[in-house]
Amino acid sequence: MNSINHPPIPEAKQPRGMAVWQLIVLFGFISLVLATAGALFYTQQARHIHDEKVNELKTVANLKVDQLTQWRLERQGDARVISKDPFNRAAIQQWLDDTRDAALEADILEMMQLTAAEYKYEAVLLTAPDGSLLLSTGSQEPRGDASLEPLIARAAASQVPIMGDFYRSISDDTVYIDVAAPILDDHQEIVAILLLRMDPALYI
Repeated sequence: MNSINHPPIPEAKQPRGMAVWQLIVLFGFISLVLATAGALFYTQQARHIHDEKVNELKTVANLKVDQLTQWRLERQGDARVISKDPFNRAAIQQWLDDTRDAALEADILEMMQLTAAEYKYEAVLLTAPDGSLLLSTGSQEPRGDASLEPLIARAAASQVPIMGDFYRSISDDTVYIDVAAPILDDHQEIVAILLLRMDPALYI
């Protein structure tokens, strides 16, 4: 019997083109996921860092405001204590009754110089209620800035220590801030104004 030869069965071809396409799609999808995840992570981290910095700045700002408020109250407290001291008031009233009393004037100036040295003030000045200079620990004039006259007027009207605004002195081109405190006589009439002048750069 003759054997029948069957034609060889062709091998199935692998869909190589489809496999490459799938890999490309898969790689693209993974890349997109990774890129999106990275962007989200970066955004979250950036927001977190931003929020931390904002909170830090708020904390520092609040602390600075508290410090400035406390500093302001302390300076006004200095002016209140000095201007209400009975010995200071009596000496100033007595000297105003007779400004030719050189010994008493020297005592008042010594008190003012001690105040400037102990409390770290640039100058301590004594003016009349109208702002004219009576005594000073230095050569500085009280009318170094237009805002001083309103400050003296406010202190005289309120009869309590008032802190003024920052200003640049026309005499030495330095920024100062003053506290004005009224000095009252026994009848609660204003006889003088005490000015405490400070350099805010030493405190702020």
